[in-house]
Amino acid sequence: MNWFRNNLPNFLTCCNLACGVFAIFSLTVNGLQAIQLVEGLLIIAGIADFFDGFIARMVKSTSNIGKDLDSLADNVTFGVLPGLIIFLVIRKLSLEQSVHENVALFALPIAIFSSIRLAIFNNDSRQSDQFIGVPTPANAFFLIFLAATFLRNEFTYFFTINNLIAISIFSSLWLVAPFPLIALKFKNFQIKDNWERFLLIGLSLVFLLFLGKSAVPLIFLAYLALSIVKNLFKKK
Repeated sequence: MNWFRNNLPNFLTCCNLACGVFAIFSLTVNGLQAIQLVEGLLIIAGIADFFDGFIARMVKSTSNIGKDLDSLADNVTFGVLPGLIIFLVIRKLSLEQSVHENVALFALPIAIFSSIRLAIFNNDSRQSDQFIGVPTPANAFFLIFLAATFLRNEFTYFFTINNLIAISIFSSLWLVAPFPLIALKFKNFQIKDNWERFLLIGLSLVFLLFLGKSAVPLIFLAYLALSIVKNLFKKK
């Protein structure tokens, strides 16, 4: 029983990693036609990523191996995978518009800066009740579900090569930006201490109710906006 308890967090981390690797394999074989499968795998990976740390703290089975394994899994699933998705979408547009396909390499920094972000997080003691810079899972959900809206022919007017290059650059930089962001970690459930968390959860439910999967990018933008508002109030 102790062996199972101590290794359950690492098992969940491996589930996260398996989802990321399987998604990359699927994109390699089927290209962007695998986007619906990738969305599902990303959701499973996100759930596993949340609970591996939660359970590790609950049963007090944290270890350096688990920490390193978690960073490796996050780098694959929430760094390499979204970078590959954006690479394929930009490449698709470049081929359709007779633009040199090497322009898709602007997606490369997403994976690189995700690695830098994870290294910073592992060595930053300030991030116990907030994040400094955008967390890699949040960034991955934003990018992959944004790409999926394009592939479902939603908001197609927005998806230009230049816009996607700009998104690639900004989504790389905000991973390492020294800016405090909301973390969904409750020390208590009083509204005055958690108003931004409750508001984010409420907005997320409304967006999901009306827009379904297409709401995910909007939820991410709401997350950024609420973090900015919170910091402005804190300064006052």
